[in-house]
Amino acid sequence: MKNLPLTFEEYQSAKYFPALDGFRAASCLLIITWHADFLGWRALNGFSGVPSFFVLSGFLITTLALREEAARGTLSIKAFYVRRTFRIFPAYFLVLFLYCVIIFGLDMQKSIDSRPALGIALPYYLVYMNEYAAEPVMAQLYGDFPPFFHSWSLGIEEKFYLIWPLLGFALLHRSMTGRLAIAGAIVVAYYFFQNYPIVETLKLSHYSSILIGCMLAVLMECRLSYNAISRLAFAPIHIASFVLLVSVHLAQTYGENDIYFMTYPYIVGVFLVGLVAGRTPCTSLFKTKLMSYLGLRTYGLYLVHVLAQNVVQLAFKPGPLVPLWKSPLYFLTCVAVTLVAAEILHRTVEQPFMNLGRRISNKIMNKGMAQL
Repeated sequence: MKNLPLTFEEYQSAKYFPALDGFRAASCLLIITWHADFLGWRALNGFSGVPSFFVLSGFLITTLALREEAARGTLSIKAFYVRRTFRIFPAYFLVLFLYCVIIFGLDMQKSIDSRPALGIALPYYLVYMNEYAAEPVMAQLYGDFPPFFHSWSLGIEEKFYLIWPLLGFALLHRSMTGRLAIAGAIVVAYYFFQNYPIVETLKLSHYSSILIGCMLAVLMECRLSYNAISRLAFAPIHIASFVLLVSVHLAQTYGENDIYFMTYPYIVGVFLVGLVAGRTPCTSLFKTKLMSYLGLRTYGLYLVHVLAQNVVQLAFKPGPLVPLWKSPLYFLTCVAVTLVAAEILHRTVEQPFMNLGRRISNKIMNKGMAQL
């Protein structure tokens, strides 16, 4: 039993998947190196960290929702929105406020230059339309991406959090087949119609990644499909999927080929099976204390890492022989400042508001149960 995948009963009884925190941490570190543009670690520059986040998010949110539905008979949509609101909004709007203070309030040349771009993008950021913020900026200023544009993925995820509970759990109440059908239809539509402008406008490539995670979660909550899928959690298969994941990531980094980007979310899904249902060396690697620690702070790391890099840039000057973005000291300082800022954000904002959200959510669910 030591090296065998979890049985269905063991998987169902798991309240927490620590290896997912480690995988989330790895994905976030890839994104940090991508934005730091440190060429010394080119292979770690990871735009592929974003689809990894999306697949994981779809899987985890759907799994938790399915288990609440199984335990209570239904998913409390109101309680779900409360938890998401207190989890996402406080830290997000605090960091956005800091951007506004730095760029609109401080009399620095770089901040002054960024004011028009942030001014145009700000209305999009306030209503979580982040993924569309760059288009009007570029159209009016012919410039680079606006400040805080790395938050574009949060715009995608917030719409998922808004729509999926209504679609998958209110409209398709307790319908596993219906959930698979609607999620699968959107994924297939993306691959067949990806060259149509409407597909790019709606950002279906990213929602496709999220829905791959959703479908995996649905399949793993059913005994028959779990028994089939959990075979991917045998150690040799899981290790092979990890090697494939790394290989495709490197191929994306150096090849820039769309085929890698299109297949990557599926490989992430295969690898996730081993992380949640396996007892493999890969699972142990992602369950270490360091990876778990970083994984629980990835939201803060994601929010503040570009701002931290901007602060570090004020202290560093490009040398005549070593450009700023190639300096190992610059990169390590960026990582250190990011970690400190994320830790402060986690302790002072994220954790207190998450706890408050859980308390309010529990009251809502307990009230609902009392009325049954």
